Amino acid sequence: MTKNTSRPQNRRKPKRSPKIAANIKLEKAKRILIFSIATLLLGCAQCSFFSVLNICPRTPDLILGLILAVALCDNDRSAMALAVGAGFFIDAIGGSGVSLSPLIYFIYAVIISAVSQKMMKSFPSFLLLLLPSLLYRALITVTMTVLVGSSISGATMITVLLEALCTFVLCLPIYPIMRLATKPLSTHKKFSF
Repeated sequence: MTKNTSRPQNRRKPKRSPKIAANIKLEKAKRILIFSIATLLLGCAQCSFFSVLNICPRTPDLILGLILAVALCDNDRSAMALAVGAGFFIDAIGGSGVSLSPLIYFIYAVIISAVSQKMMKSFPSFLLLLLPSLLYRALITVTMTVLVGSSISGATMITVLLEALCTFVLCLPIYPIMRLATKPLSTHKKFSF
């Protein structure tokens, strides 16, 4: 048997027409705008509205719900980019001490993106993935409590449960809103709500 030793032909990507390239750039700009506005609104709500006014017993982590919604509605790279950007934004407007939010959200986005690729893009999938997200957030809260030097007690566990409950309830509308916001984008016509 002889091996094919001929060089592969020079395969280039076909050039896109300027109109198609402009449409792709416009679609990316729309995505960035939609995700930036969502991050701005939810980040401000999380860091100022819910933490200052004490409407909830604990401050909910709305950015987790946003990252999950983007991972389901768009793609994993968008979710990871959003996670890092939102982490820096959260630390800028409400952070105190060590700024680990970009890393924490990025790790979350990597994990949730890998899992969400195997699931249907639907609200029940969002609900199903929100439960391990709350467990992840509880783990982060307990870890930060230990790193600060506090002991884990029954009060700490109640705090973690209240935080998870508030996060779950307030993240419920995030997926339908992001679904509607990303629906006009041309690449999402195949998805069903």
